[in-house]
Amino acid sequence: MLFSIVFLSILSIIYGKNENQQIINIHINEELPLSTILFITTNNITYRLLDSGRNQNSFVYYNISNGHISLLRSLDREYLCLEHICSCKKCQLIIELIEWQIPYRLLKLILNVDDINDHIPKFPFDNYHLNIIENVPIGFELSIESAYDSDLGENSRIHYELKNHNDGPFELITKINGGLALKVIKEIDREKQDSYQYELIAFDHGKPKKQSSTKLFIQVNDTNDNPVLLSKTYIQLHISENTPVGTELTYINATDNDIGLNGKIHYSITNGFPSSSWRDYFRIGNSTGILILINPLDYESEQSYRLIIQVRDRGENSLACFVTIDISIIDENDNFPQAFVTFVNPL
Repeated sequence: MLFSIVFLSILSIIYGKNENQQIINIHINEELPLSTILFITTNNITYRLLDSGRNQNSFVYYNISNGHISLLRSLDREYLCLEHICSCKKCQLIIELIEWQIPYRLLKLILNVDDINDHIPKFPFDNYHLNIIENVPIGFELSIESAYDSDLGENSRIHYELKNHNDGPFELITKINGGLALKVIKEIDREKQDSYQYELIAFDHGKPKKQSSTKLFIQVNDTNDNPVLLSKTYIQLHISENTPVGTELTYINATDNDIGLNGKIHYSITNGFPSSSWRDYFRIGNSTGILILINPLDYESEQSYRLIIQVRDRGENSLACFVTIDISIIDENDNFPQAFVTFVNPL
C-alpha cells in the first residue's frame, strides 16, 4: 500500500502523574489524502487502539507491524462540526492507544484538524428580486441577505463587490454585524428608469481566494408623483341643432406618466350651464374622455352650453385639473313659416 507522510506539528508531549499517560498534540490540515501517516509509535512498544466509545478512533488505522498511525477516513472539518464529532470552533479528535504490556500506559493523540479554504462563499439565492418605491429619501437602505462561508477564520471572512453600478442610485454597504444593504445615494425616479440590474460578488480572504456571485434585480415601484397633463384646457364647439344623437362631439386629450391606477385617467362633467338642461344632452366617457350627444338639440330652446370637465387619475392623493367646453348651437331651417291674417274691416 502506498503511504504518504505529512509533516506534523507536534506541540507538546505531556506526561501525567505516575507517567501513566502520554499526551501528544498534532496539527493536521483537513482533507488530507487517505493513508497519510499521522504518527509513528516507538518501535519496541506495541499499542492497541482503545475504544473510548466516542468512535473517533475509527478515523485512523494502527499498523502493529511498523507502528504507523495513518488516516483511514476523510477528515472534513465542516462535516465533523455538522455531525457534532468535534467542536466547530476548535476541531479536535482524540485518538487513544494503550501499551500492550505491563505496566499499561495510555497514549493520547490530540489531532487538531485545521481549516483549509475548501469552501466558497455562498448566497442563499442565485437571484434576488427586490422592490423599492421611487422618491424614497436619500440614505434609505434596501437589505440583502449576505453570503455564508463554512470555513473558519480568514477563510470565512467575506468582502463584497457590486458590479455595473457606476452612476447608479445605489452603493453597497456592509454593516458591523455582517449584513448587507443597498444605500440610496441619488434620487430614484421610475419615469426615468424603472429597473436596475447588478452583479454582487462575494470574496473570502483565503489563499487562494474563492468567490461566488448572485444577480440583483431591482424593480422601482410607482408613486403618484405625476399630474395629469392636458393638451388643451379650453375647447370651443359649433354644432348643428340637427346633429344626430350618439355623435362624438370631441374628446379630452390627457396623459399621465405614472403606471397602474396612478396612470389611469378618469373624466367627469362636474358642472354646466344652463344648470337646468345640460345633463339632458351631454355625457362624457369616464375612461375615454369622449363627449357624446345623448338627446336631440333645439336651437329655439337653447343656443349655447358650457361644460366643466374634471380630469384626474385614479391613484391616491391625485390632483384634479379642468377643461372648459363652450358649445354654440347652429340654427337650421327646421321650422315651417307661420302666417297670421288679421281682418281690419268686414268684407
